[in-house]
Amino acid sequence: MIAAVLDKKRFAFFYNKLKCCAQHRSEEALLLLWVATQLPPVVDCGVVVSFGKGEDGQLGHGDAESCAMPQPVKALRGKAISSVSCGAEYSIAVSHETRQVYSWGWGDFGRLGHGHSLDCFSPQPITALSGVAVRQVACGDAHTLVATEAGELYAFGRNQNGQLGVGSTEDVLAPRRVDALADVNVISVSAGAEHSVVATSGGQVYSFGWGKYGCLGDGSREDRHVPTLTKGLEGVHVAQVACGWRHSIAVTDNHRIYTFGWGRFGQIGHGDNEDRLTAAEVTPLAHVAIKRVAGGWRHTAALDADGRCYTWGWGKFGQLGLGDDRDRNAPTLVATLDGRHAVLVACGWRHTVVTTADGAIGDPAAAAHAPLVTPADRFAVVPEEGAAGGGGGAHDGAGGGSTAARKKPRLDESDAAVPGC
Repeated sequence: MIAAVLDKKRFAFFYNKLKCCAQHRSEEALLLLWVATQLPPVVDCGVVVSFGKGEDGQLGHGDAESCAMPQPVKALRGKAISSVSCGAEYSIAVSHETRQVYSWGWGDFGRLGHGHSLDCFSPQPITALSGVAVRQVACGDAHTLVATEAGELYAFGRNQNGQLGVGSTEDVLAPRRVDALADVNVISVSAGAEHSVVATSGGQVYSFGWGKYGCLGDGSREDRHVPTLTKGLEGVHVAQVACGWRHSIAVTDNHRIYTFGWGRFGQIGHGDNEDRLTAAEVTPLAHVAIKRVAGGWRHTAALDADGRCYTWGWGKFGQLGLGDDRDRNAPTLVATLDGRHAVLVACGWRHTVVTTADGAIGDPAAAAHAPLVTPADRFAVVPEEGAAGGGGGAHDGAGGGSTAARKKPRLDESDAAVPGC
């Protein structure tokens, strides 16, 4: 998903751009939420809007209907929302001002944190987090991580590979503190499909969950049920982490970038298509200062201090923005954005969005044929995942099963739901 705090001018710009997008791609499933500091002429407080696929209530409009145009999430009006995050068919919103966290959408495995596995069709406060000052929220496929300003980490949702870090593979229906990290101060957190990565104030990186492709960076392909120190980062101080579906990214305080995990499509950027079981520096970017990174399903994007955008990995749908559909196994400058000063970047399943300093937003691929895909689908298992050449199909880790196989049919009257949700 993409989130931004926008002023009045930029909200109008975003709204018009996305309105046009929705009109021309209404048949596609696109979910986009953001926060506007002003929504003229109705209110002058934070407003969350959503549109796209709504079959699991992830739009927060009180029903299971899809929506082709941006619509305000009415239940969040006046809640002073400051950030939003998306997982697989569910959404999370945070109010730093009121110290409240809200969730809604598909509730299977407890990913909403309400103490049950039922769907919610409008935002509901996560009572266990009421009054907690939240630093960051990260959503994976079906698990959620919440880092607090006090440096604690809470986790809930699906846990079949230990991605919650609580020492078991049992799902957790309400926020639970990750006690194994009680002695460190968590400052950055990210969630892959079924793995999690955190950085501490001491510059160390811990990872846990599904490890088959080396995305934990501990030198093995084993799952880990508790946070485990990532190798290859000795002597550096990591300030930021990010996850793709099966790969992980770390950025140091002196703006160097390291990656590890699945490399079949070149998404870890080391000039080959091999997995990396421990963190390794992306040396082609050693000469620039990396400020922001984002991981997609099979691709990666990074922005440097001068606003240049680099992409690498899977390019089949133009998601690298390089004018073709070829994969890249090393970082490549997105020339069409040169001079635009990119400040924010987000990767979906097979698309990328960049925001520039002047408030413009767009897909750097600028390819009319490129399909729009929900950010939730970044973690979908598709048939070609099992194609020859490695990479496997649905994973076979503990408690496995593909996202596609787990997906329930469209909501009907027989589906369980929380009254009032």
